[in-house]
Amino acid sequence: MKISIAGREIEEDDEGAEALLKTAHDQKIRPLCLCRKPHAQLQIAHIADHYFVKRLPRDAGAHALQCERFEIPLSLSGKVASAGKSIIDDQKSDGVEIKLAVALQPGKRVAPAATGAPASNAVKAAPARLSLFGLLNYLWEDAGLCEMHPHYKGRRFWGVVSNRLNAALCGKTSKTFSYDHIAYIPAQFDPAHPAANGRARLAKTHRAIGDRHRMIFIGEFKELTQGKFGPVLKLKHVDCAITVGDDLKRRMQSRFKAEFAVCDANSGIHLIACCLVDFNKAGYPSLAEIGFLTVSPEWLPFSSEAEAMLIQSLIEGGRSFTKTLRYDLPDEATIAAAILKDVGAEGVALFLDDGSRADPLRQALGDCPMPTWVWNILEPMPPLPKARVQAKELEPLRSQTNPPRSVSPPSV
Repeated sequence: MKISIAGREIEEDDEGAEALLKTAHDQKIRPLCLCRKPHAQLQIAHIADHYFVKRLPRDAGAHALQCERFEIPLSLSGKVASAGKSIIDDQKSDGVEIKLAVALQPGKRVAPAATGAPASNAVKAAPARLSLFGLLNYLWEDAGLCEMHPHYKGRRFWGVVSNRLNAALCGKTSKTFSYDHIAYIPAQFDPAHPAANGRARLAKTHRAIGDRHRMIFIGEFKELTQGKFGPVLKLKHVDCAITVGDDLKRRMQSRFKAEFAVCDANSGIHLIACCLVDFNKAGYPSLAEIGFLTVSPEWLPFSSEAEAMLIQSLIEGGRSFTKTLRYDLPDEATIAAAILKDVGAEGVALFLDDGSRADPLRQALGDCPMPTWVWNILEPMPPLPKARVQAKELEPLRSQTNPPRSVSPPSV
């Protein structure tokens, strides 16, 4: 997608684009997205040696449907219950305040759990606060990892995902902390620099221990196993294990039995863990609470087998679409499963019908601001709407940068 920097139009993957973005970042110049008029301003995130352009929080609806920075209408997303409550845009700083339903400092209390929150999604989720599962949903969406285009097929890997998630952390704060300081998302392991991830983790954990706050580790789940002296959880690309209490291990195995089974059945599935950790006397992480997000081989989130089948059909058909996310919506709430973006200016909202929620589905279809398509999953999938927009070659994912849930030990 073309952008403009100080009057110069470029593609984000053009030779020299990185240098222009660096200059614009240093001079605090706002690039413009050229997807539609009037042109929306963008912000630049600096992660390691790379620069990324991102949508401004206040300009969610300012981008064209086919633009990768387009945000689907709130009415079609689980974010509708969190916007303005647990996710608050700061119009002055262009940042976002995120209120979590977990305490980021030991001994601190948060609001009581919401009685309507689904038990499998969020153990502690409060009406005005995000669970760890909800936080993963938000970061995934903000990172652009819910977008799919034929050009992306086979080009996403953990290095891309990690870069995009770290870029999404920029400008996100709690009441007390900046998320890019308290969250650790490991880079892709580099055999040429095997100690790099360990040094990055150590720097952040030393700061956390000194400031007496917890940390959030986000990474791809590797295994929950038995260490020499107790259970440990391992994340890929992270240089150390996270210790787990015996009771929490039992609760994880019970609560996330279905998610673990999905990953065992399909080696291409990725299980993303969001871990709230304390630190033991040796300075190593100890699990306090965890949330999971299940994603496809293309790193697109899904919450059911039917959603996974729909995603696969769309990818095999070479379609451009956005995967919607549920955040902390209760199970009975009905939202679109995905938004097709190659069917004209309006798009088409794709819904799944399992036969158990006729009234919520009817209401969701009636309230939908765009044309709809429905698949009754008890029957064969109907033909998908035909593509009308010719797919264009988009920039490589190196310049872009991949349901589920939360458990915590009993409160003391």
